[in-house]
Amino acid sequence: MDLIPSKGTSMRHSTYILVIFSLLLIGAGGAFYFLRMPADTRSLPASFILAPEDPSASLEGVNVKALVAHPDELRAWLRKVGPKRIMEHLLENSGGGALEGCHQAAHVVGKLSYELYGAVAFASGSEHCHSGYYHGAMETMLYQEGTADLAGTVRRICDTFVTSFGKYECLHGVGHGIMAYEDYDLPKALDDCEHLGSDDDRDSCYGGVFMENIATAQGMGASPDHTTTWVGKDPHYPCNAISKDLSVQRHCYLMQTTWMLGLLGNDFSKVADECLKAPAEVRGFCFASMGRDAAGIALRDPGQINGVCLNAPKGDYYDYCIAGGLNVIVDFWGSNLGDQATALCRRIGKDSKLSCYTILAGRLKDIFTEQSSVARVCASFEDEYRPLCAPNSQE
Repeated sequence: MDLIPSKGTSMRHSTYILVIFSLLLIGAGGAFYFLRMPADTRSLPASFILAPEDPSASLEGVNVKALVAHPDELRAWLRKVGPKRIMEHLLENSGGGALEGCHQAAHVVGKLSYELYGAVAFASGSEHCHSGYYHGAMETMLYQEGTADLAGTVRRICDTFVTSFGKYECLHGVGHGIMAYEDYDLPKALDDCEHLGSDDDRDSCYGGVFMENIATAQGMGASPDHTTTWVGKDPHYPCNAISKDLSVQRHCYLMQTTWMLGLLGNDFSKVADECLKAPAEVRGFCFASMGRDAAGIALRDPGQINGVCLNAPKGDYYDYCIAGGLNVIVDFWGSNLGDQATALCRRIGKDSKLSCYTILAGRLKDIFTEQSSVARVCASFEDEYRPLCAPNSQE
């Protein structure tokens, strides 16, 4: 799966998925997918059946983010009301992601939920906070089961997701878990991803590995006591020190501006300069990463995203940057998406609108399972671009 059309490829006929991460973006919130229970749960131990003790109990006065520092108390609440309500309350505690991040706290909720409920936790959680819950659950599962039958483990869990982006995000969580499981040995983790069954599976896994690497370097990884040596003072490291496989390089640069920002004093103009130094075949991915970071820091404000992206050269690279920000907005709102992403497409110049609306129209088919939901968002498109929402227009 090409995550972003290569330079010169018609954006009109391409859709893609961007991995979402930045220092301030982590936990902004967002719905990626819809779950269904595995077809056969009869093999699960009885202790794994999720049955909250008091699912309607009041959570007034409970601060889930604070409970993360007290795992025994958090476990008690998970037993009492179940993971889904805890995640809903976590999102509420963070102002819907508008006040503060919740991704890392969601990781902990997912981790403890898997410890309590096993595989059923995947069908009983929530997509809020950029799917941190599912990342944490997947990491814990890999710690328990290892990577000896990684492809089988992935099929058992990720094939239960009913949208393409749902499966993507599940596999992305596998990448997080592998990196932690391999004690932050980046080449070894990437090699583990290679053993997955398809190009799409491997691509999704790579993204999780690189995200986990940078998150850990910033003290926000899956294993708080672990460190990574795969960052440095070179803005392009580790991308320039690992496999030159194009897919690996793309996913590395889709994460890299988060690290660049820290090195360059959070100066997006300097980040843009560094992106121009990236290899030509992955340069657009670097600018997409910059747009993603801009959206996280700006809490998805269209004007601020556009302002950052104006640091990119006009044309393709600017469009890549806008696309990075657009995907953050879509992934934040998920199935609750209305006209929030459309606001960014409306904001930008005429030359870039087709690219913006084309990507947005394609993404609607990732996050919605019903055409009526797609139509609801498409109604907010400018008239000229509404035909992009017609069935089969992206094929």
